Amino acid sequence: MLNKILLTLLVAAIVIAFIRLRNRGKQAPSLPPLASPYLPPPPPRRLYPLLAGAVALGVLTVGVWRLWAHWSDSLQVMVIEVVNTHSGGTQSYRAHKGDLALGGRAFRTLDGRYITLSEVDRLVIREE
Repeated sequence: MLNKILLTLLVAAIVIAFIRLRNRGKQAPSLPPLASPYLPPPPPRRLYPLLAGAVALGVLTVGVWRLWAHWSDSLQVMVIEVVNTHSGGTQSYRAHKGDLALGGRAFRTLDGRYITLSEVDRLVIREE
């Protein structure tokens, strides 16, 4: 969700910067505004591209960090115990956290086996 918001802000900043750069040469000459002793001077125009670049770099950094965090979290090894409710027997498996979301009743173990559970089996999942 955060990536979608950040991507939208990045696109908006790029569009605004593009429109300002395109319209820069089309402005009609006008009289300079009267200087007021109470107003600070306007910031130099060179500051706007630097600010846009800083915002874009921040958005890109946050997006890459979130992508890396999701990827590294999915590689966490979990211990899965399958408990048969009829016989009471348990069997343990090891799997990556990202491989547990294969429909809720199936997962892939570290050694490559696909395990599909019946409706009477229960899962106990814990971190290794």
